[in-house]
Formats: sequence, structure tokens, C-alpha cells
Amino acid sequence: MNSRHPSGPDALETPVLGPEGVLVIHPNPSVRAALISKLREVSERPLSVYETDTVADGLGRLEGLDPSKVFLDLSHDIELALEALAVMRGKGRTVLGLYDPLLRDTGDRDLFRRAVRAGADDFLALPVSGEELFDALRANSEHQKWVEEPGRILTFFGAKGGVGTTTVAANLALVLSGGGDFKDVALCDASLQFGTAASVLGLEAERDLGDLVRDLGREDALTTYLATHPVTGLRVLARPRSIEDAEAVGSEDLSRVLLALRSRYQYVVVDTSSALDQVTLAALDLADHVFVVLEGLTPAVKATADALKVLGRLGFDEDRVSLILNRSGSFDGALGRRTVELELGGGLFAELPQNKDVVRAANNGAPLVISKQKNPFAVAVGDLADQVIAKVPSRRREMR
Repeated sequence: MNSRHPSGPDALETPVLGPEGVLVIHPNPSVRAALISKLREVSERPLSVYETDTVADGLGRLEGLDPSKVFLDLSHDIELALEALAVMRGKGRTVLGLYDPLLRDTGDRDLFRRAVRAGADDFLALPVSGEELFDALRANSEHQKWVEEPGRILTFFGAKGGVGTTTVAANLALVLSGGGDFKDVALCDASLQFGTAASVLGLEAERDLGDLVRDLGREDALTTYLATHPVTGLRVLARPRSIEDAEAVGSEDLSRVLLALRSRYQYVVVDTSSALDQVTLAALDLADHVFVVLEGLTPAVKATADALKVLGRLGFDEDRVSLILNRSGSFDGALGRRTVELELGGGLFAELPQNKDVVRAANNGAPLVISKQKNPFAVAVGDLADQVIAKVPSRRREMR
């Protein structure tokens, strides 16, 4: 594609971009040749392309070449590739994982989750079409313009349904967005089948997560596919509108969406379902911090204890997971803070009081942090926001 060459008074202000360094790592020379050919066809900049057939050689070339983009094979020598990914993911460098769908089997079904945890920015299925390659290049270049450092992902999870995870996540996202310090905050509803984040905020989303997955390469996708809360400016990515669309979104899709949102927004608050399936695990894996919401009922506490054990086995450090007791003191016989902490073997990060206005606010789509800011629940969420900011500070962002 030909780039535009400006003329007139503004021409001198437009920088002339030199060749962009690209490194392609794949054992098959024909695959490398086809990818490089398409790269040259679709790139809007001149390219200095280097290729190698082994991950080890690719690592050796990094320092001398310092490419801005690396295309890394993830279908062979997977363990080595994942280890190398973390090294390749330098500042300002994009790493795109290449995989052959025909070589995938049930043994590596968590490949994308593992690659995301290692630092992959995006994934491309082989053979790559010119359109897919162009979309991936444009999407990642657009993301890089917005941030010096990636934003923070805050994932909210409840091991038992009905504990108020969505209410807590949505109200917190509103406070973060409306507090004046953070202008770029997004809320993503990753409870794909029955999520209610948009309705809790009184929003009718015309587009949703399913639409964004299909059109993620569009230049305006991150600004037009999210609904906007009229008071705070919070951007909201609603769950897919139909069950069929929800079932079509996989862990790879959600990972790509969250990576894109993280590149654009200072904070990305993610609301998840109570099932520890592959999609929810993708949201947890990408999280800078995980907030587990529970209430003072024995079933919820026991389910939370089980979930914490699973997270521990998956490598989540205790410092990366915090507990929020919702609906504290909601009824006679509810477990108090001390009992909950003893049962879970750790301290609570925050405690939110039960309040009869919370349900009414959710039904009306008028969250208490907006409609009744002096309500005890709203005040507690404000305090929670302060704690979250202190725990997970926002990285300062500059336009490139």
C-alpha cells in the first residue's frame, strides 16, 4: 500500500520514517517466504526483514537487529518459544505469535493463555492472508501511538454466582473514570453468556465484544465499538448479545481484545463469570491484579477457598490476588470479617456494606456512586478505588 506524501506548509512537520526492522522466526522456509512477501505487500513503511529458522538464532539476532516487530513460530518447540517470548518483548517491540491450526491438539489447548502470559501481543493463524496481516500490523501500530507503557488490567471474579461481582466492578470502574485523574478507563464484560455490566450502568450497547472480536483490526474499533457512560465517560464493552455469539468467543479472542484495551486505556476493569473456564482464565492471566468478590455465606466462602487453591496451583502469587467482602453485615447469621479471614487464611482487602439501595440502583441502571454519592455503599466504593489505585498504580501515558 502506498503511503501519502504530504505537501505544502505542513509537509516539513511530517517525519520521514525510515525502514522498519522485522524478524521472522519459523522452521519452514516456504512459510517464511510467503509471510515476508505479504509483509512487503501490505506494509505502509519500507521494511528491513530478517529471517531465521530457530528460536535460539532469533534470540541471538535481537541485540544487533533490534527489530520493532517479531513474528515468532508457536507451533514447534513451544516451550522454548514461550521462554524466548518474554525476552523478545522489549520496550516498543511487538511480538506476534504464528501458529498452524492443523498442528494444534488438545495437549496445547492453553497455548494462547500461556503465550499471553509470556507477553505475546497478537496471534496469526497460518497461512496468513494479506488482509489479516494488514489488520494485525495496523492494530498494533495504532495501539503503540497511544501509550508509552501498557495500562493496568483489573479482573474481578466471584467463585460463586450472585455475590455482586458485577456491581462491585461496574461501580469501581465508574469511580476510576469519574475521579478526574484517569480519563481513559474501560469496563469489559467477559461474562460472555449472561453478563449484565451494561444494563447495571443503564446502557444499551449497539455493538459488543463479539463485534469487536470480528473487527479488531479496524482503525476505529477501540473508539467506536464501546458504549460511553454519559456522566463519567467510562467506556463499556458489553458482552455478546446472543448465546451463539458468546459461544463463538474463545480465550484467544478475549486475550486479543484485552491486549488491545490495555494498549489504549489506563485501567481496564474486567467482569468475569463464576466459572473458571478457559475464557475466564484468560482474563485472570492478563490481570495485573485479581480481585475475588465474596459474601459472608458459608457456600460462598468455601467456593472462594477452592478457587484460591486453583489460582495458587496456576501460579498466581498471593500479592496478585485480593479479597473483597461484599454485602457485609447483610443479615443475621452472616459470617463476619474475622471469621471469613480465618476460613480463607488471609486478610480481606476491602469490605463493602449491604445496602437496600444497591439492588434498586441496579434495576434502574443508576449506580449509587453516581446517583447517591453519600450512600454508605458509594462511599465504601470510593474508598475501595483509592486502595486499588495505591495497590495497582496507573502507568503514566504519553502520546508517541
